[in-house]
Amino acid sequence: MGLNRSIFVVRPTGEFLDWLISLDEEEFTLEQVASDATAYLVPLVDCSDQLANRVADFWEQIFEDQLEEWSTDETTWPSPRSLSMFQRWFDVQLHATVIDLADLPIMEFE
Repeated sequence: MGLNRSIFVVRPTGEFLDWLISLDEEEFTLEQVASDATAYLVPLVDCSDQLANRVADFWEQIFEDQLEEWSTDETTWPSPRSLSMFQRWFDVQLHATVIDLADLPIMEFE
């Protein structure tokens, strides 16, 4: 069954990695940090031309989610944050077709 959603796959860039390393003395590589990218369901995006508009709709929520994954201390988060900063810190790939192969209903969880 196809869904009326698209997927953003969000991978951190070197600028995100620099921030992450500044939090802790532990060394990470970009490959380690980006290896398990987060996928976000978003309203259907018909073509890649609409990608910038959809990113503009959700960048703040995604940015905060990505930061919180690594630090729950909001005082360590960069401020102020902006769309242009988000675009430097993350690579967003669009996957416009979402097919649900599971026989189970979709459920929300936190």
